[in-house]
Amino acid sequence: MYINLKYIFILGFIMTCLLNTYAQDKVKPLSKKELTERLLAVEKENEQLRNTIKEQKKDMDILRKQVQNLVNNLPKPGGRTSPGANTSGLPNKHPNHAHSGGGKPINDDAITSMKFAEMQYNFGDLKEGDKVSHIFKFTNTGKHPLKITGARGSCGCTVPEWPKEEIPVGGTGEIKVTFNSKGKKGIQRKQIKITANTDPLETMLMITAKVKS
Repeated sequence: MYINLKYIFILGFIMTCLLNTYAQDKVKPLSKKELTERLLAVEKENEQLRNTIKEQKKDMDILRKQVQNLVNNLPKPGGRTSPGANTSGLPNKHPNHAHSGGGKPINDDAITSMKFAEMQYNFGDLKEGDKVSHIFKFTNTGKHPLKITGARGSCGCTVPEWPKEEIPVGGTGEIKVTFNSKGKKGIQRKQIKITANTDPLETMLMITAKVKS
């Protein structure tokens, strides 16, 4: 019995040493190079997060202004809204002093309407540096020819192309929007402002994407 206990004790000691050696092999301290690489990776992720937060803050500021304009233009209780009054919350530039791209005054008689098949498009995941395009299709749903006088993206990375000729009543057209992801990271939301002889004067489109480095 004494001999058996002795061997059992020795065997347990050997097993303990083996387990300690295995644990030390599994959990090795990071080298200076590995630690530096991990710190750089964390800092890169933090920078991407900061850029995403900045973009989202810009979008929130734009939405906040639009909501404020809508609230400010709501008719007062008990008041009447005159025909053709602008209640959209967007600047009304249609009065007689406004001009079209051809230099002719825009009046209420020439106001029409346009309807897009979609107002927003998501490019999905992109690799930083990718240059992609999407075509927004629209129809002149009003009673007068449609004249688009301008289109502009919310930053230089978003470039729209629009038809310069008038779109007849019931006619269709396309606006091509090209997004350049060079220098962009994280979630991207870009607006495209379309100006035409419509009410409201300006129509907003949006593109979104997630840019990965």
